[in-house]
Amino acid sequence: MSERAASLRTLLATLLLGEEERARRAAVSLRDPVLRREVGRLAYQWRVLPPLAQRVKGRGLVEEADEWSRWLLAATTESAWICRRAAHALPRLEQRGAPYLVFKGVAAIATAHRNPAARMVSDCDLLIREVDLEAVLEVLGREGFAPQIPGDLDAWRQLLRERAFPDHDFIEVTHEDGTTIDVHWRIHVPRLEAYRPSELLERAVRGEVLGRSLRVASTPDLLVLTAQHSLREHLAPHVAVKDLLDTRAWLRSGGPAVFEEALAIAGRAGMARGLASMVTCLARLDPSNDSVALALRSVDRRLPEADRVAAGQLANAFRAQLEAGSLHKAVVALSRPSWATFRRFAAGRWHGLRNPDYRAYKFRHEGRAHRWRDARRFVRQTVGLLRRDGSAYRAVARECEALIGASDRVG
Repeated sequence: MSERAASLRTLLATLLLGEEERARRAAVSLRDPVLRREVGRLAYQWRVLPPLAQRVKGRGLVEEADEWSRWLLAATTESAWICRRAAHALPRLEQRGAPYLVFKGVAAIATAHRNPAARMVSDCDLLIREVDLEAVLEVLGREGFAPQIPGDLDAWRQLLRERAFPDHDFIEVTHEDGTTIDVHWRIHVPRLEAYRPSELLERAVRGEVLGRSLRVASTPDLLVLTAQHSLREHLAPHVAVKDLLDTRAWLRSGGPAVFEEALAIAGRAGMARGLASMVTCLARLDPSNDSVALALRSVDRRLPEADRVAAGQLANAFRAQLEAGSLHKAVVALSRPSWATFRRFAAGRWHGLRNPDYRAYKFRHEGRAHRWRDARRFVRQTVGLLRRDGSAYRAVARECEALIGASDRVG
């Protein structure tokens, strides 16, 4: 089963991100209806079915009655609905005098993909100033969005500060129709003082979603934010493949000058290795891609050897997870143990034990079967870490430690 899962992950990554000839050869295997269904289901779970369908389009592999078509219809409907809600609600924030920007999925639609049918989204990610948080929640509340947190706002902020893995400060607000907006007011990077939300908001540009104008992060910031997102998720393929697709699209649309600016911003924020790792992953999968090759040249020219080596190790971690499955967060932390990590882990477990509302919130998407599988994965990977080199774990842990450590400097 694990070998089958590994082959499916690798096949999907090759189809989506591999060079044209390798992708063409891989697409031939989809003539097997069982394999096609499995790959399509995995692509839907990873939220990358539209670009996969586009890549194999014209090869006679997807029929009108195929499950892919039904999944694509569901994906398009969900993405369009979320974009519609965001396009309606977010301009109200500007009217209130609360600057904002969107990033990740909705921003990718606004700046690169142009059409909700081309990019699956599960929610809308919003960045604001912390000082505007109450006003933003009030405006969104009038639009039908309610916070999804245990307890009041002050208690939630305290929980965010004491998490085992504090990589961003946010609150989920959900509409009665199920649409979710993730409201962020701090994105953790190694040098927080060089990447404040106010600076990102000043660099924001206008983008269009379903004919409505929204404030969107600049393309250089989108590249850095996407690298941060993949890194805090340990470059797990179910997250990183989608982020790599967005990164490739922005490299193509922005050109070398935009990537140079992104690399400068990433350097000031301590995210140069993370951004370089995204380019390295893309270059290894498709060395013939011109925009990726130009970005890799910039990395080679501007970053010191130690940073390039670290980026390569992160790319190795991505490849290792295609072959062996996602790294367990707790095992990553164990690969580079520290008192700060232990303290955070213990504080998170203590909150879970003493606060049933927080425990219900934290595990609201996880049933007993999921937690049992997670425990077995933890044991299996811990044993594997003791037997193997563990360099993939340590490479990811080193960079994530820098992200998490930044939260200790927040006053």
